[in-house]
Amino acid sequence: MLSRKSPLYGRATTLIKLRQLSYGALTEIFPTWSPAERVIGAFWTQYRGKAVQLDVVAASRREKRLFIGEAKWGEEPLSRHILADLVERSRHMPQVAEGWRAEYALFSRGGFTDAARQAAQEIGARLVDLPQMERALFKASRAET
Repeated sequence: MLSRKSPLYGRATTLIKLRQLSYGALTEIFPTWSPAERVIGAFWTQYRGKAVQLDVVAASRREKRLFIGEAKWGEEPLSRHILADLVERSRHMPQVAEGWRAEYALFSRGGFTDAARQAAQEIGARLVDLPQMERALFKASRAET
């Protein structure tokens, strides 16, 4: 998940020293994604002169399926607007326009508002807060040693 080029690679974050992890080690965050069929990274494009960025994108070419996520490090809970904006920005990906199935996730340090939780439930989006990320990374780092 974190490559050597990542600004967080090798830094102590909470009680976990981050290092490069295999994709398969993160099954808690990506439970339905097989390491054999994924491509993971980010997405940037220009749309009508405006930059469009998606923080996390995983793709299964075989299943024509996408996992699209947004990460926020602020201390305020994320609102339903952040999820709606993510869905709207994802429509500029060629695969979404071609009809690939998209699954969404928000990653947040500050948690989520009740409205964001409701919106996520309505579209089947995953909400991952900081304690969940820490548990998943700790578990993955233990599995890798």
